Amino acid sequence: MVTFTVGTEVLYADRRYVITSLKGREPFSVRLLATTPDGPDVVMARPADLVKIASYTEPHAAAPPA
Repeated sequence: MVTFTVGTEVLYADRRYVITSLKGREPFSVRLLATTPDGPDVVMARPADLVKIASYTEPHAAAPPA
């Protein structure tokens, strides 16, 4: 099971959000915030529906020499 903390950037519904609140009650216990050209987008989600952004959590391969 993946654990999340407030301030973590995640993917939800193919969009990047930041976690702004965690609650211990289901069904929707995570509040997410994204910025859009029209203003903020706030949604509630389940932790199981979130994906950690791999580029932040997986090591990068060294670039080949030029």
